[in-house]
Amino acid sequence: MYTSWESQLTPEELNVYKELFEIASKSKPNLVTGIEAVQFFAKSGLPNTILSEIWENADRDNLGYLTLETFSIALKLIACAQNKVNVNEPLLSTVTPLPQFEGIQLTNHSENTISSSLIMTPAEKSKFQSIYRSQNPTPQGIPGETAKSLFLKSKLPNEILAQVWGLADISKNGYLNETEFIIAMFYIARLMDGKITTVPTTLPPEVYSAASNSPLIQSTSSFISSPQSIHSPIANPARAKRIDSIGSMAFASTAPNTPWDVAAHEKAQYDSYFSRLDKQQRGLIQGTEVVEFLRNSKLPQSDLAKIWDLADINNRGALNPSEFAVAMHLVHKRLAGEPLPAILPKSLVPPTTPTIPPSTPLLTNTENSQPNNKQDEDLLGDFGDDQLIEITNQVNLIQNQISTTRKSTKQIEVQKKTAQQAATALQEKNAELKERLEQLKTKCSDEQAVLNELNQTIEQEQPVWDSVQSELNTHQKQLETAQAELLKIKESYKEGQMENEKLRRNIHNIQMESMRLAKELDELHQKHKRKQEAKAAKKEARRRAEEARKAEEARKAEEERKAEEER
Repeated sequence: MYTSWESQLTPEELNVYKELFEIASKSKPNLVTGIEAVQFFAKSGLPNTILSEIWENADRDNLGYLTLETFSIALKLIACAQNKVNVNEPLLSTVTPLPQFEGIQLTNHSENTISSSLIMTPAEKSKFQSIYRSQNPTPQGIPGETAKSLFLKSKLPNEILAQVWGLADISKNGYLNETEFIIAMFYIARLMDGKITTVPTTLPPEVYSAASNSPLIQSTSSFISSPQSIHSPIANPARAKRIDSIGSMAFASTAPNTPWDVAAHEKAQYDSYFSRLDKQQRGLIQGTEVVEFLRNSKLPQSDLAKIWDLADINNRGALNPSEFAVAMHLVHKRLAGEPLPAILPKSLVPPTTPTIPPSTPLLTNTENSQPNNKQDEDLLGDFGDDQLIEITNQVNLIQNQISTTRKSTKQIEVQKKTAQQAATALQEKNAELKERLEQLKTKCSDEQAVLNELNQTIEQEQPVWDSVQSELNTHQKQLETAQAELLKIKESYKEGQMENEKLRRNIHNIQMESMRLAKELDELHQKHKRKQEAKAAKKEARRRAEEARKAEEARKAEEERKAEEER
């Protein structure tokens, strides 16, 4: 049985993560120490700054070690960083390739082989592309209703088709682009011919790669992944002008030091903007409409993307009034120079944020969805005359002037208060210094009296000191005489020591010379003895040679005699 976090991983990931955990865990069973994690994660090739952030996210309890679960979280984050995949929730369900570590060889898990049912042939892809193009897609892709009508022809249950939609709709904007449409058609075809019976909860990277010819990189921001980017042109210039007018008014500087929580007057103001943008009174503004509106703040795209991520609490690609108020509040904070938070503070979470699931066109009722044939209808048609634009700009200018004046006034008040506080502090310091001066004067008088008493005592004791000084001088002279005599004695003693040392060295030299002569005498005796032995050896050798010669002559004479007898 899998635990809750293990069920979020694929069987292949779970097996590989467990094997990597065993490789990294060396000193203690069932955990990886901090040092072991640092050494192991360094093999991923990621910068230390990223690895440090990964560690902080994995070891959230500051335990200093990683269990299998927290180690798996770290591995998933490393895989996301290596493959530039944005993190989704839940984290472990984010679709990524396996993390790679230099020098780490893994066993070949059976799950590593791609099932033949998940292989998309070029012919299938070409077929799906033809179907996609035949639906006359918009720049954003095929609308959900069009896709629904097409998918219903498969006769598959609506629940299955909804799962297919949720799997394929990566951008979460209510449209399917070509890649997403190919993915959806691929799974519908596999379900129809029985090669698969269930829809996976996460999109396999190999399926995405086959459909798009590129690695899977999922975005957590519907705002950035929306088909119309922040810098894309708006089709209707007049419409853009009117949106810019309201946008300029909406993003004008407000009173300084606005509280972090969305105040009541802010909410009322933001609701008025929301109602103007929400022409159909649906209670939601789609991402493309919010994009056009937020562009008027002139904030960088990266800041607007982060604001969208923070405000789109339900991750549905659209904002309700409360979420729109959060977005507006964050925009004003950023315009005031304050940094954006990494996560949405609790104080900014709307008190009641209804949870509306992402729009799934395959489960909506086609009878209730009527196409809007008024394509040219102005988003803000009720507020579109040029006079309103001019008045709005004038109001905006006055608001900016008022805001600037308020800021200057408040700065002056702060400076005045600071100066008053500084003056008060200086007065208190002056009083303290005066008090310390009086104390020092009193202490100085007391010390002078003591000094006068000491001078009188010195005058009275002076005759005694003179007598003692005279006696001291006498003893000093005696001491000097004794020291002179002692010095002479030391010099005489030193000369005697030097004479003794000289005699000792002479004796030593004589002893060394005697030893040398005795050694030479022994060597001469040995040399003479060797000569005698050599002479005796030579004499013996001559004797033996003579005996050998005589024996040889006798032998030859005997041989000659025998030879003569044989004849």
